[in-house]
Amino acid sequence: MAVGHSSGEAAALLIDPGALDPGAGLVITIALAAVLTVFALIRDPLALAGAAGVGAPCESLSDLLGPRRSGRDGRSPGVPHAVVEARIDQFRAMPRLMGEEALREAVEGFAAILRGGLRRGDSLRTIPGEGFVIVLEGTREVEAAGIAGRLRRALARTRVPGLADMIRVTASFGVAEARLGESPEATRARAASALDAAMAQGEDCVVMASEIEEVLFLPPPALRLTASDSRAA
Repeated sequence: MAVGHSSGEAAALLIDPGALDPGAGLVITIALAAVLTVFALIRDPLALAGAAGVGAPCESLSDLLGPRRSGRDGRSPGVPHAVVEARIDQFRAMPRLMGEEALREAVEGFAAILRGGLRRGDSLRTIPGEGFVIVLEGTREVEAAGIAGRLRRALARTRVPGLADMIRVTASFGVAEARLGESPEATRARAASALDAAMAQGEDCVVMASEIEEVLFLPPPALRLTASDSRAA
């Protein structure tokens, strides 16, 4: 028994091409290729998501922002920018309602609509199986929320081939303005928290990170003693 061989070498040792007729050899070769492909996809979930037709993987937010935020290109790192996390509210149900090719085309269509509503210098990437991340340059949070609202209305007018006419496509958005000295990942995490809050409120909603952060950091309500409490004391 041979040991110390790679999986490809092991497969070659198990099958002697000379012992098979050409037709059987071709079938076995195709079967082995399919098995190896499935094995590679299982080991790489991101590749599996891409194979499912949900868009290209999202690069890191640092790559989206480019060198500007670190000041490596000589520009001021203090220029404001905002991060928007967006998700199609009906996305989880879509694979059950439409085919793989139609789903891929729908996601590409959503991305095109969002990109068409952005300005020069803004960036958008698709997150496989999740939604979209948008970086708005030179933008404060309130202005970014206004842009997200415009994108929300544009998507609400969209009709997706393959979906029933009564199914209305909507999207929810979470918006966060980068704080001074904050890492790109931290800004995106705040935008993601705002998106979670938007989806918790229902469909077709925009929430700013400052809204939920203000609630989190509000002081506890003061205790009020009634007359009976005072007498008991």
